[in-house]
Amino acid sequence: MAKKDKVLEHRENLKPYRFKPELIQKLLDEKLMNVATLAGIIGMNHAGMAKILRGECIPMADKVGKIAAVLEVKPGYFFDRD
Repeated sequence: MAKKDKVLEHRENLKPYRFKPELIQKLLDEKLMNVATLAGIIGMNHAGMAKILRGECIPMADKVGKIAAVLEVKPGYFFDRD
């Protein structure tokens, strides 16, 4: 099998990562922190953070990193392969 064919086969077998906003809420509950506090710390407005938690939008990588830092986890914590 040619190298190009192996690469294409590998790509076809990859599953995309899925962002799991419910894990943010889980950590907020564990840390007794509310959405408004988290939003303020990372420089977002409450409405934007609420959209993320409802799964209406996926945050950019820099925001995921900031959320993860505040909640003391690695950014990959919020992603899963189905």
